[in-house]
Amino acid sequence: MFTMLLVIYNKLELITSNSLNFFLIIIQAILFAQIAGVITPEEKDADTKKYFFEIRKIFFWLISAGSLLNIMMQFFVYEDHSPSWLRPLGIVFFIICAYSDKFWLRISVLLIVFVIAILRVFSDLLIG
Repeated sequence: MFTMLLVIYNKLELITSNSLNFFLIIIQAILFAQIAGVITPEEKDADTKKYFFEIRKIFFWLISAGSLLNIMMQFFVYEDHSPSWLRPLGIVFFIICAYSDKFWLRISVLLIVFVIAILRVFSDLLIG
């Protein structure tokens, strides 16, 4: 995460001079805020399990859109043209989770994503 922020800081002039890169970063922030807003229940929604089942399709579609946006940012903003097979696979699993009624599937996919994210953060810290 820190190395990603450092990459953005080092390319700040390139990002702000290119409208597409700047637009992608703004959209990423808006999408993150939208995801946070969707999963936050209002005070009247006391039954969080029922609330999550009502919004799960929107939540997983927004997570899929975020993954797609990250693929585009990897290519355009970070100029990293290495193949990334894990993110498209994640998008497929997120869409499956949106329409599946299997609790174990949603928990397994989100747990795998969480573990991969933690491993990536610690590997970035150990490498860089």
